[in-house]
Amino acid sequence: MTNLRKAGRHAEPNGQGFRVAADRFVPRGGGTVSTRPRLLPWPGLAGQRSYLMTDDNGGILSRLADEMEEVQLAMGDELLGHAAEILGDRKAGALEFRFLSTRLCEALRDALRVAESRGERLTASEEFAESEERHIPDNGMAE
Repeated sequence: MTNLRKAGRHAEPNGQGFRVAADRFVPRGGGTVSTRPRLLPWPGLAGQRSYLMTDDNGGILSRLADEMEEVQLAMGDELLGHAAEILGDRKAGALEFRFLSTRLCEALRDALRVAESRGERLTASEEFAESEERHIPDNGMAE
């Protein structure tokens, strides 16, 4: 990072069009773009974890991910109500319990992914706030 020069309280790579502030890029036009990816609430095509690099303003995919998280949590809550009904039904058989167990596992997996994603964003937000309180020393390198 020897190409960094002092740019106010941020360092700006020569000719790149953005300033670096801890884990965020600050475009010349303002705003910030996180360098930390956001874990999305849905898996990729092959079942892998999906991530999104987004700005703090929340683009279309970011808003879609927020809405999906809310739907997943609401569905999990509704599923708990159905589980209580099935557990109270003495006539419920193994097939119903197997189906319920499968859906509860899916809902728990979704809820854990939402919790992980939100926890990472909270941590990143706190770290960014702390980094804004720091300054760049006279040698032009970030602390």
